[in-house]
Amino acid sequence: MSFQYSRSAIPALMLFLVFLLSSCIGLNTGVVINNNGSGTIDLVYTVSDTLDSMGKQDGNTSQPPFAAGRKDFERTVSRIDGLSLKSYQSKKQDSNTIITVRLDFAGIDALVSYFDETSQKLTYAEKNGKKELVFMFNDSPMNVSANEQKLFSDALEGYSFEFSIKTRGAMEASFIDGNGGKLNTPPAGTGEIKNNSVSYRVPMGDLIFASGPVMLKIVF
Repeated sequence: MSFQYSRSAIPALMLFLVFLLSSCIGLNTGVVINNNGSGTIDLVYTVSDTLDSMGKQDGNTSQPPFAAGRKDFERTVSRIDGLSLKSYQSKKQDSNTIITVRLDFAGIDALVSYFDETSQKLTYAEKNGKKELVFMFNDSPMNVSANEQKLFSDALEGYSFEFSIKTRGAMEASFIDGNGGKLNTPPAGTGEIKNNSVSYRVPMGDLIFASGPVMLKIVF
């Protein structure tokens, strides 16, 4: 069976897929890097009942409708050398399901491989004896009408993206533009930079519709 969509229906379909696969989920990611390059990744997913129920229409009631089930993480760590699953918990809270995960990584390569595995953008380089990581939280703004943006922003009310990273020693950190230039503030959300840690928080709707790429560079 094949499907055909009108030109006007394709953007609406793309928006719908984006809404389901990323926007219905609040995500809190915390990374800690030790001096030897090992560390931990703590993840907290907040999944709306609407998205959860849609994923269960095929009868699979034991796993969430996206790659955040225990088996998904077990498969991921089996493919990445130096990555291990330390804990996994799923619980109901109000109208959401909260999934909490802790991963351990043995070195920077395992950290980078995990973000690549989950289609989150992270680049790594070593320059002048220092390590440089660049996280890309949103690479380009979505081109939608004002009415469509408001519709999605209203639907995403209450969901947020939060990220923090900490090193055991001092780090240099900055939000950057697409050309690598430093920004005083990120294009969306708020960030706090200290001598060995960075925290960033943004409503999910604001992140998706940011005016430019949201990128964080750290050097340590």
